[in-house]
Amino acid sequence: MDKESAIHQYLNLRFPMQIWLLSHPFVARMAWKLTEESRTIASDMISDPDLDGDYSGGQVDAFRHIFWLAYLTQGIGSQKALKLGIAHEKSNEIDFRKKSLEEDFLPTYISCKMDYLNNNIGVEIGKKYAKISKNELIEKVKETILSGKAFIVKKNSDRDFLDYESRIIPKNEYFGLWHTSKCLVSSNYKFDD
Repeated sequence: MDKESAIHQYLNLRFPMQIWLLSHPFVARMAWKLTEESRTIASDMISDPDLDGDYSGGQVDAFRHIFWLAYLTQGIGSQKALKLGIAHEKSNEIDFRKKSLEEDFLPTYISCKMDYLNNNIGVEIGKKYAKISKNELIEKVKETILSGKAFIVKKNSDRDFLDYESRIIPKNEYFGLWHTSKCLVSSNYKFDD
C-alpha cells in the first residue's frame, strides 16, 4: 500500500481506530494484514455447512469476531488485540449516531454487546492456542460456536429478530434504534419454529 493510500484510509477511520493506530505504530501493519486475512476467512464461512450463514448477528458474525481477535492475539498479543476490538466497537457506536452502516447493517447496542463478548472469547482462544495453525484456529473457533460457548442474536428460521419470549420484533421497533428488545442467546441456539 502506498503512503497516499494509507493516509487516505487512516483519515476515513473513526476516531477510536485512529487512536489505536497512533498508539500502536509498530504493530499496525501486522494488525492490518491479520484483519484483512480474517475478513476473507469470515466471508468464506458464509458457505460453511456447519454454520448458519448469518453474517449479521448469527454464527458467521460470531465467527468473524472470535476468529479475528484470536488471530490478532496470536499475531500481536492479547492486550493490543483486545484494545483494537474495543476501538472497533466504539467506532460502531459512532457509526450508529452518524447512521453509517457496518457490514451493510446499522449497528445496535445488542450487536455491539454480542461483538464485545465474542471478542473476549476470541482473545482467550488466541491465548490458549497461541501456537496452532490458522486452519486449526478456524476449527477451534467453529467448535466454540457450535458448542454454544459464544453469543448470537436470537432470530427465527426466517431471520426475523425475536425478543426473550420468542416473539417477532416488528421492524419499526428496532430499525434505527440503539436500544431494542433484541436479545442474545448461546451460539448453538436452535430456531423455535
